[in-house]
Amino acid sequence: MIGRRLWTIAAVVVMAAGRLAAQQPNPQQPAPPPHVAPPWRMSIRADNDAFNFWRGIHDRPDKEYTNGDEVTVEVSAAPWWGRRFASQLEPCKGTEPSGTRCLTTALSLGQDMYTPKPSREPRETTDWQDDRPYAAWLYASGEARVLSEESMRTVSLALGVVGPPALGELAQRTAHRLSGVYDQDPIGWDTQVGFEPGIMLSARSVRRFVGRLPSGRAVVDFTPQIGGSFGNVLTEAEGGFQLRAGTNLSSPWWTNGTGRAPVELYALGGVRGEAVAHNITLDGNTSGTTRRVDRVPLVGEYSVGVGGRFGGFLAEWRAVTRSREYTTGPMEHAYSTLFASYEVPVHLGR
Repeated sequence: MIGRRLWTIAAVVVMAAGRLAAQQPNPQQPAPPPHVAPPWRMSIRADNDAFNFWRGIHDRPDKEYTNGDEVTVEVSAAPWWGRRFASQLEPCKGTEPSGTRCLTTALSLGQDMYTPKPSREPRETTDWQDDRPYAAWLYASGEARVLSEESMRTVSLALGVVGPPALGELAQRTAHRLSGVYDQDPIGWDTQVGFEPGIMLSARSVRRFVGRLPSGRAVVDFTPQIGGSFGNVLTEAEGGFQLRAGTNLSSPWWTNGTGRAPVELYALGGVRGEAVAHNITLDGNTSGTTRRVDRVPLVGEYSVGVGGRFGGFLAEWRAVTRSREYTTGPMEHAYSTLFASYEVPVHLGR
């Protein structure tokens, strides 16, 4: 009896020891790889000539390209477009070494608005037909991005509408009442470019060249770009560059935040030229009777601004001046852009 009990106790001890050993890590086997939650980014862009802060608050224009808003979410993803356009690359994880190319997708919702000068409302002057038509473009877009720290290539598709369903009149009335800058309600949206569904396919390629101090800190970068768009809303080809100078510069589009300084400050300037073959906000609807003006085929612009990054938060202001876009239009028009984004960094876990 005693012997049987001793054998039972011994068996229980052996089984418990085996279970304990199974729970201990085996130094001969590698640990499982950490779970990687890739970074993602949300950004907001607001264009408006009310942001021309160098002018008095009641001396800011309210015409031409007078307002544009866009909300974008960029995620680490590559659906069918990734397999088709970059079959050898993977979605960005945020841990890639410098120089490695990877894939992201940006989804956007936006609206652009165009109006004539407020003092030249339709029917208020004899030659009002020579002014830019009222027009709005409401759209949703998806953009495929192939990027690294030194380059970015994009292909995007935008679908939307012009005409009353684009809600231009509602947006302008609301902006006037909320801003406190303009006290006059728009009265000419009944003459706007008519209803038409819109589609636009765009592609761009950007390169980045960096100047560094002996310590390796980036203090200047130069980013030339070329691109173009094709569709019934806008068909054009473009080229230009941007120059930034500051401290701790990081790539404007790179999603790998590892090794990036916590604070980044810079000033910027750039130029861009466009060869425009079609612009629905100037040429009018594709078919039918509609408002239109004589478009200028070659348009240039220059911009200056300042920006800063604080951790994952980026804020930027820039002033943009565009040359004449139609033969009876002003020699130039200036508006300003406020841009902000927040990047949720990569997260490593088990």
